[in-house]
Amino acid sequence: MHGHPSDLRAAPPPAALRGGRPAASAPRAHTEGGVEEVFSALGESGKKWMHLLGGELRLSLALWLRAAALLVFAVLLCAVAAGLFGALLVSLGLFFGLGWPASLALALFAFALIAYGCVRLSAKFLGESGLPATRRQLHLLRTCRETPP
Repeated sequence: MHGHPSDLRAAPPPAALRGGRPAASAPRAHTEGGVEEVFSALGESGKKWMHLLGGELRLSLALWLRAAALLVFAVLLCAVAAGLFGALLVSLGLFFGLGWPASLALALFAFALIAYGCVRLSAKFLGESGLPATRRQLHLLRTCRETPP
């Protein structure tokens, strides 16, 4: 029963099916100038890596400059919007019969409320990004990993 498919003692598959090469066609190791070729290849790969790194740094600098320009533009638009909002509040106060000082006080009070809200919101975000929040998040991650799924 040596050639039968159910025979567990069948011969192993040929080397071509195992992914190997027959011994006759195995490549020989190239030993001439091995160290010099390695250092030459290492130098070439280092040059290419530095070229790639320089391109990435130039691209990131261009993106940072574009982001800074857009930030300046956004701040200017916010300043214009705040001025128009203040003018709207003053004109509404004058329309409803308030005097100039009361209308300006109304606009300043609205700006103070908005500034207070911005300070609270930024303090909340800075508090969440601080070290205690990081420790708390890491602790939650550790407890989630310890519990079985």
